[in-house]
Amino acid sequence: MGSPVGLDPRQVLARDAEHGAGARTWYFPDGDRPPAGPDGGPEAHESLMILNVCARPATVDIDLYWTDRPPVLGIQVVVPGERVRGLRVPWYDDPADGSRAEVPVREQYALRVRSNIPVICQYGRLEAVPSFALYTTMGFTQ
Repeated sequence: MGSPVGLDPRQVLARDAEHGAGARTWYFPDGDRPPAGPDGGPEAHESLMILNVCARPATVDIDLYWTDRPPVLGIQVVVPGERVRGLRVPWYDDPADGSRAEVPVREQYALRVRSNIPVICQYGRLEAVPSFALYTTMGFTQ
């Protein structure tokens, strides 16, 4: 694919639309669903943000790994071309995406995100108890 350095913005857009940007596999080892926040305040949550700069839709499989039980593999979501999709626990928001996986509050887990085309992923958590704290991280890619 080469480096986009020295290309004008139209060339970068055309390259991304054809080949995508990012990676096909991402890892996030620190899942820990926060408890609900106080009434009237921001909603505590975890989110997985997936950016697809390619013109084609990305088919993404999300795998959940636990400390004390077998993994939940292949929760499938679609990220339309040239769009971003934010997924909150339990990692899908549309019945067409597949089956829901139970993610208990304050149970440690990890994520593997696999896509058929390169995407960019970021994970975040908003804690609301005892005070508000926002945490975001880019994942490890392969």
